[in-house]
Amino acid sequence: AEALAEIVLAGEPESGEGWFLRGSVALRRDAWNDATAAFDRALRLGANAHETTVAAGMALVGAGDGDGAWERFRGVVEAHPEDDRALDWLVRVGGALERWEALVQVLDGVAARRPESAVVRVALTTARQHLAVAPPG
Repeated sequence: AEALAEIVLAGEPESGEGWFLRGSVALRRDAWNDATAAFDRALRLGANAHETTVAAGMALVGAGDGDGAWERFRGVVEAHPEDDRALDWLVRVGGALERWEALVQVLDGVAARRPESAVVRVALTTARQHLAVAPPG
């Protein structure tokens, strides 16, 4: 993938897909900041917004930027409630940040659009349980 990214970017330095590939290579190498920068550039250059935003969120998790990851995953889940991978990441990040109220709000919207999904129902029930026992504030 690294060689392919370099070939694509050598021929077309403004290729969104080339920058997505470069970000994917950086992600696999745990080079979180390089991955995030590459994915952000890929987004600006027209790469697939859905997949690139999920990948950028994963890089932000690796970099320890929970707030940034939350925003990325929340946007993807709101736009693509069928994306269980993004939903899983949103629940993980939301739980780590203890954003139970915001997580319940997002999951309520997803549940309305996907009432048949056991994955969504379990995530929503879990978030509601945490919200019920979370200290105020």
